Amino acid sequence: MKSTMHRYVISAVLAASYSLALSVPSHAQISLAAPSTPCPVYKSPEVQEHITAAFRLADHDLPPTLIPSLFIVPRRAGLCAPEQVPSPKIDDSGSTAVKAFDQLYYIGSNFVGAWVLSTKDGLILFDTMWSTDDAVNIIEPGMHKFGLNPADIKYIVMTHGHVDHWGGAKYFQDKYHPRLLMGGADWALTEKGMPSTVRTGHPHADPPARGMDITDGQTLSLGGTTVRLFITPGHTPASMAAIFPVTDRGTPHLVGLFGGNGLPMHLEKNIGPDGLETDAGLLAYIASVKRFATLGHAAGVDVAISTHPIFDGSIANAEKITHRGPNDPNPWVLGKDRWSRYMQVQLEVAETVKAMETEHPVAARGP
Repeated sequence: MKSTMHRYVISAVLAASYSLALSVPSHAQISLAAPSTPCPVYKSPEVQEHITAAFRLADHDLPPTLIPSLFIVPRRAGLCAPEQVPSPKIDDSGSTAVKAFDQLYYIGSNFVGAWVLSTKDGLILFDTMWSTDDAVNIIEPGMHKFGLNPADIKYIVMTHGHVDHWGGAKYFQDKYHPRLLMGGADWALTEKGMPSTVRTGHPHADPPARGMDITDGQTLSLGGTTVRLFITPGHTPASMAAIFPVTDRGTPHLVGLFGGNGLPMHLEKNIGPDGLETDAGLLAYIASVKRFATLGHAAGVDVAISTHPIFDGSIANAEKITHRGPNDPNPWVLGKDRWSRYMQVQLEVAETVKAMETEHPVAARGP
């Protein structure tokens, strides 16, 4: 493994399975040893064809961190990345609170955060970061900055069952009593919590009481706003995605939130955190990316968001919109064609990794 790999750490590991990685300061570090085996040399044309297609589709107008960040898990799994993919340098520090649309706000760190959707009858919160500390010191102050009252949170939708997405949920649940939603199979991940062998640098997070199971295709309506929810397995057994309307200076747009961004750690087969085969894995991830791309295209989605800003460029977008002029575009608005390319980039990266794993299987290379 290249020496640079020792800068990587796993960010969301449950039972040593699915994860993302990042470089973080010592106060917010999650540590696992990097794989000791060297990077393979890939000779199959499929690998180069797919990664070339990914960069062509990105076309210099999608977030520059997208492709490098999608290769974090393959690097950790021992597959590494094609030569033209740079190593991402991402930290879990900082605090950003920004109004992205008339009704939608990003609040979080440089690595993970939450989105708040405001309606006339209350708020819908997507994800809660790592812990109670994040809920108290980042999410609540970020909401207050824009006059949003946390007591008005009616629903918390958790994109999947990794602790960096549900860690603050119990705090909000106990204090404000919103209804919690997550894909049914992922509730088991919250109950397992974080393995004691993984050092996160974040306070321990107790799981919330189990709430509602998201069912594929269901709608969540509040204050005249309807959010469509879908189960998109792959990153975890029941990762979810959402489509919902917003406006920007009164102009309507449609948001696509792909909550299962990031390849699963067990790339060679569909393996769950208990060691049993499940509907989380590389093939399931590819199928989910294809499906959500089709759903979003049919609906007319033109905005991409993620609760990991490494995937949607939210930190850079926050800086742009803070200094936005009266005629400047909203940086989160991609347009329908560019949003489709955004999803196709993710598909081509996943297909690249599938070809890499076919040539040099992860299972044959050790953990």
